[in-house]
Amino acid sequence: MKNEFAHLHLHSQFSLLDGAIKFDELFEEVKRQGMPSVALTDHGNLFGAYEFYKKAKENDVKPIIGCEVYIAKDHTNKTNENNKTHHLTVLAMNLEGYENLCSLVSFGHLQGFYRKPRIDKKLLFEKSNGLIVLSGCLNGEVSHNILKGRKDEAIKVASEFKNILGDRYFIEIQGTCLKEQVRVNKVLKEIAEKLDIKVVATNDCHYLTKNDFNSHDTLLCIQTNALVKEEKRFRFNGNEFYLKSKQEMMDALGGDEESIDNSILIAERCDIKFETDDYRLPKINGDINYDGIREVSDKSLEDKINSGFINKNDKPLYKERINHEIGIIEKMGFEGYFLVVSDFINYAKNNKIPVGPGRGSAAGSLVAFLLDITEVDPIKHGLIFERFLNPERISMPDIDIDFCGEGRDEVIKYVTSKYGKDKVAQIGTFGTMSSKAVVKDVGRVLGFSFADVNKLTNMIPSFRGKVYSLQECYKKVKEFRELVEKDSSFTELYNLSVKLENSVRHSSTHAAGVVISDEPLDKMIPLYKGSKDETVTQYDMNAVEELGFVKFDFLGLKTLTVI
Repeated sequence: MKNEFAHLHLHSQFSLLDGAIKFDELFEEVKRQGMPSVALTDHGNLFGAYEFYKKAKENDVKPIIGCEVYIAKDHTNKTNENNKTHHLTVLAMNLEGYENLCSLVSFGHLQGFYRKPRIDKKLLFEKSNGLIVLSGCLNGEVSHNILKGRKDEAIKVASEFKNILGDRYFIEIQGTCLKEQVRVNKVLKEIAEKLDIKVVATNDCHYLTKNDFNSHDTLLCIQTNALVKEEKRFRFNGNEFYLKSKQEMMDALGGDEESIDNSILIAERCDIKFETDDYRLPKINGDINYDGIREVSDKSLEDKINSGFINKNDKPLYKERINHEIGIIEKMGFEGYFLVVSDFINYAKNNKIPVGPGRGSAAGSLVAFLLDITEVDPIKHGLIFERFLNPERISMPDIDIDFCGEGRDEVIKYVTSKYGKDKVAQIGTFGTMSSKAVVKDVGRVLGFSFADVNKLTNMIPSFRGKVYSLQECYKKVKEFRELVEKDSSFTELYNLSVKLENSVRHSSTHAAGVVISDEPLDKMIPLYKGSKDETVTQYDMNAVEELGFVKFDFLGLKTLTVI
């Protein structure tokens, strides 16, 4: 076995306000240590999984997509009584495993949620193909029973997993050096030997280096709305939850090289490759009549000539433009896109929901005008179709559609009922802590007064609408630098804020984006419930589109409501 180790239990900044690891810094450190692979196992979600995958590939590091899931005895039981939730580390071996993991995580959020997104063992075992399962941290069911002095029960739980998963189940020991963990590790090894289960070493990484302990502790205070100086608050015991080297792991685990080597064996069994070549256009009633786009366009042209909107003498010119545009649309494979957009716009108009006349480059399309997607005749106004769709630059058409603010949700309900609840979702986005926001958050948990925090944030300028970063302020704003250098409390505030700047703070729903798919979304995109009970993708707009899914922009416009 090579002198290698792979971390298989790691929480990034997408374990919202609980993990402090950013991907660029992670892969820099992974490469520095010569690790061939690393896993992402955020708490109960896959928010960062696709970005993690992309960044890993860019850095020639093998990505392992996983999740620390919450396992309840019965996910339908909406209480904690006799239904304690335990942690479990789940890793995807291949694309089938990734699809099953997406489905499990989505289920936890959409159907099993009670304080946490929960699944149960029955569901896990049903969707276990392509998954490797580790027994988990001290909050795992096996370790929890050991801590409670119930070794026989721990053996029973481990045996259940081994019987179902076979060699895809591993006993997880951790090198966090907590006294409870050291005691549990010893019993875990005994159970593994008794049941002939392989042991693997992890470290439950929540921050990148040992020096990042304080910034992570500050992050926990932001999450729990506590002051750093409070004695009785949630905190990590010890500062060992970082990306340790192989030698540090060996030292922490008493030289247990086999469990270290098993991390590489697991990494070698995991290999996911996303196919992102095809667009996943939705199907109407199981299929779309792609020939319909020419038929509808020709009929609409006749109607507009008969209504006097188009001069009948110009018919050959319009026919030539229709043939030209449809030729490009068919070549690029976007017939279905136009038909879907036309369908829900016509639904809105037929139900007296005000719709905008169209804007942007889409106004250059005669087909869009004839399908009632826009209300602008591009030939009369000399607009060019190639500004909208260019065969030399293959990308999805992007039509921003304005709906009355009060009717937008009704149109989304329509497409959801038409294409299937499991095939439609609003697109997720993430809020990050900008320079001013992070100073306010960190200042609050350090116990600064509003006046003192504002003293620093008021010195942060913006240029052309872009707020300076904290390091830019330090370099370019003399008063800012002097305050940070002369007052030790402001020095601490600055140093902690710089570490946490641009970290993900929360997830939310994109103002306009809706994805409509040809297959259940949770096969490739994890989902969760938004604040208004809407179904939302755990991936952002860029990831959704790169995976081949089609985004439609439903903008709610107050101006239309007023008009």
